[in-house]
Amino acid sequence: MIKGYKELIQQEQDLINMLDSIPWDSIKKFINSKKTLRNKCTFGGFRIQKSNKQHIYKVLNDNLQMDHVISLFLDWYNYHNEYKNLLDPYFQSNEYKKWVKDKELDNGRYALPNDIFSQLCDIFENNNHISIFLYFSPIVFDENQQKEMKKLINAGSDTSDKLSRNEKKSDVAVNKKNYKENKELKKLQELNKKQLSEIEKLQKEKQKLLNSKHTLRIEFKKIDNKWEDKINDLKKEYEEKIEKQNINLEKVNYEQNERNKELKKFRKDYLKIKNEFNTFMTNYNKLKNESEQKIVNIINRINIDELIIALNESQPVKDSLHKHVKIPKSNYEENFDENYIYTFWTKQLEYEEKIIRELFDIELTSIIDGSYSEKWFDQSDKFTDLKYSLQARSVLINLYYEILRQQID
Repeated sequence: MIKGYKELIQQEQDLINMLDSIPWDSIKKFINSKKTLRNKCTFGGFRIQKSNKQHIYKVLNDNLQMDHVISLFLDWYNYHNEYKNLLDPYFQSNEYKKWVKDKELDNGRYALPNDIFSQLCDIFENNNHISIFLYFSPIVFDENQQKEMKKLINAGSDTSDKLSRNEKKSDVAVNKKNYKENKELKKLQELNKKQLSEIEKLQKEKQKLLNSKHTLRIEFKKIDNKWEDKINDLKKEYEEKIEKQNINLEKVNYEQNERNKELKKFRKDYLKIKNEFNTFMTNYNKLKNESEQKIVNIINRINIDELIIALNESQPVKDSLHKHVKIPKSNYEENFDENYIYTFWTKQLEYEEKIIRELFDIELTSIIDGSYSEKWFDQSDKFTDLKYSLQARSVLINLYYEILRQQID
């Protein structure tokens, strides 16, 4: 667009020629996008439709701004491939970028070197196209180029006037014949433009769908990779947990096996002592009736306190013996209870069996989950009591054994 376009745009016919070459839908879309322009076009009750284009063209001519003109020109330009095929590749080339670097052009403006300008002039179809480029395009033509274009416009006008005068009479008949054909041709041209517009719209929709498909494919790939990474992380985490649990379970099993061995050994020792006691009781009962008085006499000769103190036993064992092993203070018939040691013995057996049952009732799960540790201190005391009880009864067995041996010897 050259400077002074507002004066030149008074040639309203040039604007009308350009607008007539643009599909009506594009013009309507352009007007609706400009609020002020739309209000002026619809002022007085006019609707933006093709039947009111004369009124709308007049409003556009009176109110067009520079950016409006360029937008309408670009719509017109997109339907003329003869110009696009020449100018678009050149404007996008490195050659143009180097050439235009030193030109002082506003943003969105273009310029042409003389060789490209000459090629453009060679393909102008008519004077209207020259005027449209000169007055409405974003190309800034230099002074010589403007003169050349105006010269072409004037030359074309003179030639047209001369031909019009010479052929006026002969053209009357032809014009009558061609009027109808031109009218039909114009309809076909409008239909063709409409179809081209639809094709372009479909192509844009197709490209939009292709872009959406590509975007969705990329997003799906991202989501797929994200879930694959997450699954791998979870798999690795669970494998580590399972391995750790297996190691812990092996450790617990080993510890439990060791405890079972200890309990088995303890039970074996306990049964051995119990069998020894049963053997002893069998012998004791056999001799009891015959030896009661003799045993009492022998016991009367024994200093129990000194004997217990001299034993190589722990203090709890000695205390237990002091408590339960006594010598009668007077004659046998009045004061001596022959069953008091046996009563002590049987009570200790019942207590020991109770502790053994509790030990064998210990569950593996209570050791694994740690709940058994809460009972350990009580169980530990019972273990100690059991050890002392067994030692005390062992001492009694030895005492009885020595008494009987001395008596027999």
